[in-house]
Amino acid sequence: LETVDLPSGRTRIAGHASRTLEGASTSFLTLPERDLVVAVSSNISFADMKSVALAVARIFEAAGGEP
Repeated sequence: LETVDLPSGRTRIAGHASRTLEGASTSFLTLPERDLVVAVSSNISFADMKSVALAVARIFEAAGGEP
């Protein structure tokens, strides 16, 4: 577990990030206190997908949770 800052305040996240030998990068984050799950993937092996996933969570929450 880790704590991050979101527009509505600090919250806990749990997740997993991975990179494959074939050149893919993924991140899966759950934000249980916000009822939010974010999954992102890239075909660039060195991409920082956790940062992308957190950015998506911040944008989603700033919009009030509307898709």
